[in-house]
Amino acid sequence: MKNSGISLRSWSSFLTNLTPPTEDNVARRITTNFNYYKLNYFMIYFVLTLLLIVSRPALLLAFLFSTSLFLFFFILKKGKLTINDTTLKERELLIVVIVVHVALVSIMGGMYSFVALIFTLMMSVLHSIIRTPKLGAKVQSFKSRIN
Repeated sequence: MKNSGISLRSWSSFLTNLTPPTEDNVARRITTNFNYYKLNYFMIYFVLTLLLIVSRPALLLAFLFSTSLFLFFFILKKGKLTINDTTLKERELLIVVIVVHVALVSIMGGMYSFVALIFTLMMSVLHSIIRTPKLGAKVQSFKSRIN
């Protein structure tokens, strides 16, 4: 992953150089810091989601059931289901699986997952605004814009 420019940055550098921005550099800070620390932000969301799933076993069961539905219909049966002489095509079956997944996750506490996502996004934007980027972050941001 080093070649792609995506790597987990050190948490000590993640938590240093926190200063209020000026009006001129808010957008630049957000872009530079988000590009530089995107894997760190993802890890925060991943840990929050993992804690959420561990604390709510019903949500884990909903995810497992949804995953097994997807694997069954799209890997084992290759996307065909016949109900009362009506065969659902792969696209229709995908819509049914997605609706079942959303319903199950919502019923089993999926709102907390949405809250975790919103919380992570807010913290990521706040961190991106108040962290002064170093030269390495600026170079990495420039490289990602070129590619």
